[in-house]
Amino acid sequence: KAGQLLNKMLAAIKLERKNVYITNVLPWRPPQSRAPTDQEILDFLPFLQKQIEIIKPKIIYLLGTTSVKAVLSTPISVEKLRGKWHKYKSINMNTPINVLVSYNPAFLLNSPNHKKEAWADLQMLEKKINEN
Repeated sequence: KAGQLLNKMLAAIKLERKNVYITNVLPWRPPQSRAPTDQEILDFLPFLQKQIEIIKPKIIYLLGTTSVKAVLSTPISVEKLRGKWHKYKSINMNTPINVLVSYNPAFLLNSPNHKKEAWADLQMLEKKINEN
């Protein structure tokens, strides 16, 4: 259901999922679908950073706490980070990448009262995409 919601979210700003590179912080689901530990995130982080360096995205759209913690290296909540642009830059990159933070679709399914904020984030993303 979260994947279907993500498809609808992308379609709302005229993006098809097949034209978007999607990855997870970990390439596996931790046991009992628990959140990844800090150590698991740190162990896989070099591979995630390498993916970003290879893909060279113009924009990174982080969905959820785990991706925010991994990519932006911050304990600050999604709620406090969303609604504004951030920058991502690894040691092997010359140019920083624009990063927008929003809620994970699975979270939105359980907390629909945040969908209005997620829609505002999507509109920010759409505007930035159209600027490029």
